[in-house]
Amino acid sequence: AVVSTQSTGNMSASHHILRKLNYRIDLIQHSMKKVGGIYIYSNQKGCDGDRTNYDGCPLIVCNGKLAAQGTQFGLQDIEVKTAVLDINEVYNYRSAVISRSHQSSTVEHYPRITVEITLGGSTDEPLSPYIEPRYHPPEEEICYGPA
Repeated sequence: AVVSTQSTGNMSASHHILRKLNYRIDLIQHSMKKVGGIYIYSNQKGCDGDRTNYDGCPLIVCNGKLAAQGTQFGLQDIEVKTAVLDINEVYNYRSAVISRSHQSSTVEHYPRITVEITLGGSTDEPLSPYIEPRYHPPEEEICYGPA
């Protein structure tokens, strides 16, 4: 695969609009399905002191599949979501795309060094299962949102 980052973080301040979470998750999942990788999304939560309301809902997406989702309109000041993912799954996903194979044949290859370390825990910790997105019905979203 072409040498690139395995994960992307997006610290956002995306204000609430009715059904915007559906669009946001769909956009992130489809983008990561195309390019592969881990996408870590966080969003501001609460009101900014004016008339703008932020709905929160942190997300972790791996290769287009949802690995973690926080609450939309939660009452906690800070919400942290975690997921145990396999970086090799990203590498394998990207390697399976034919156009990337063609691209990688024309670029300078960097040596890949394998080291026996783990980041953040033991190696026998199970991977996080992928989940289906949770959405509020429109009536409930209006009730929780800034209406």
